[in-house]
Amino acid sequence: MKNNALLKLMIADDHPMVLEGLEKMLNAVPGFSVMETFLDGRSVLDALKSVHPDVLLLDVQLSDFTAEELVPLILKAAPQLPILIVSSVDQPTRVRQIMRLGCRGYVLKNTGAEELAKAVSRVACGELYMNAALQEQLMHDMLLFKSGQPAGSIRLTRREKEILQLVGRSMTSRQIAEALSISIHTVENHRKHLFQKFDVPNVAGLIRKALHMGYIDTKPR
Repeated sequence: MKNNALLKLMIADDHPMVLEGLEKMLNAVPGFSVMETFLDGRSVLDALKSVHPDVLLLDVQLSDFTAEELVPLILKAAPQLPILIVSSVDQPTRVRQIMRLGCRGYVLKNTGAEELAKAVSRVACGELYMNAALQEQLMHDMLLFKSGQPAGSIRLTRREKEILQLVGRSMTSRQIAEALSISIHTVENHRKHLFQKFDVPNVAGLIRKALHMGYIDTKPR
């Protein structure tokens, strides 16, 4: 970024109120200019064909893409574009996975205006940025892992817990969908989130790690 240059920003978030708040907050920072805002990932990809921002602020879940799906597509279209994740998701495994995709920074949505502006400026200059709350969370997660502490270090939704138990019984996605009266697509989405949270590539790895950490009930039924 050149000194005294106007920093051009794009923001993508599927919540209009959040989007409006971020736009207002960032436009109030001297030297910042929000060029465009988007509610979905497809619009971001279309815009990058003709618009060249200095930083993209991106939520982890849009209406049509997750960050895991969208970031590689964005970086294929604009390899040098710094991406700053702005999200309420603070689960350490997912934060690490998203950062590994090539994002330059990650801040939580409760971050104040001053720190958000600092994060934007840092990633625009080629630096990495993560706010203190996330750094503490990642350090805590690392210490739990090293101590071998069982269940509690990975937060699961009620539905994820249900599906994890059924996966542990070697049930297929179709069988799980029938057992819980939900669609196979919903089951697959939850399984994908479980892979991300446990930082594993497949079902075998998920079962092995979940058993080791005490997340799967091994009592006979």
